[in-house]
Amino acid sequence: MKIFFIHNTKNQQNIGCKMTSGGLDILYKDHTLEHFRAESVFKIKQVLNSSRVLKPITKSIKLGSSSHFNFVKNHILRNKKNILTGIDSSDIVIINGEGSIHHRNLTGMILLAIASIAKDRKKPVHIVNATFQGLSSSEIGILKRIDKIVVREIFSQHYLLGNGIKSILGADAAWVFIYKKWPELLLNYKKLSKSKKIKKVIFTGGTNLRQVWGESDFKSVLGKVGRVDYLYIDGADRDNVNFLKNKISIHKNISSESVFKNPKNLLKYSFIVSGRHHINIMALFLGLPLFPVMGNTYKVESTIYSIKGETVNGGVILTKREVQSTIKKAQLNFSL
Repeated sequence: MKIFFIHNTKNQQNIGCKMTSGGLDILYKDHTLEHFRAESVFKIKQVLNSSRVLKPITKSIKLGSSSHFNFVKNHILRNKKNILTGIDSSDIVIINGEGSIHHRNLTGMILLAIASIAKDRKKPVHIVNATFQGLSSSEIGILKRIDKIVVREIFSQHYLLGNGIKSILGADAAWVFIYKKWPELLLNYKKLSKSKKIKKVIFTGGTNLRQVWGESDFKSVLGKVGRVDYLYIDGADRDNVNFLKNKISIHKNISSESVFKNPKNLLKYSFIVSGRHHINIMALFLGLPLFPVMGNTYKVESTIYSIKGETVNGGVILTKREVQSTIKKAQLNFSL
């Protein structure tokens, strides 16, 4: 089967993007994939946000309205013939929803506009690996046309169900990539911690750190720690580090590239404090105790709830059964 495969994230070099796209490629390896890359989605967003011709028009349209959605859809129909060719030459369109279809986000609207165009052209459409939250009635209307929706955590499934949309509860495709690439590291931290425990921690914030963390949070989680290193993922972390300056002392910055090359680097730490969804998955896979930080969606706490059946504020460690069950969910529910 030939798949026209739409990625959503703007930076394929981001560690989360690498794990997710790698996992999806593994899951669909038996099919012919034509990729419409994340960078291409981002370029559409850049044009819609910055063009001298388009920006004044979009300012006069209510965000998330049917007029706004139709404006985005018509822009793609007029200017992105490669998308139309990709849709027409494929058997199915699959969209990696990941973290973009929420709160009337323009990237999410672009993805749903592509889905709408594919449905208009009589193609089956699947949206997989997705989180949904805070959508407009126009976006909900498009989702009702989709042939198959696979969400990566339970809160999104409940959100859709509340809007009359059924979905399949899976797990993030990053689990598949990690398990395929580093099977020997499954719950490796538990083995390490029995013999040696180093009193230093690693921290990475996410996109909503200023809004969700107060002074008491820093004191309760990091107050008695001797050393804190900061894990850099992308540009948002520069703002986070500036925000943290007067709250905690950061010993050194760690690049996410070093973690991707060798996840064992995380095993040097006593625990991780993280608002990064895919870093959390890696930590849970390793068995490294995780203190989760909420982000701009409920994906962090909802992922933990999906696995453990409860929201846990700190020190989350998964059992082997929980990890294996989660990997199996990721493997099974993307089937065509």
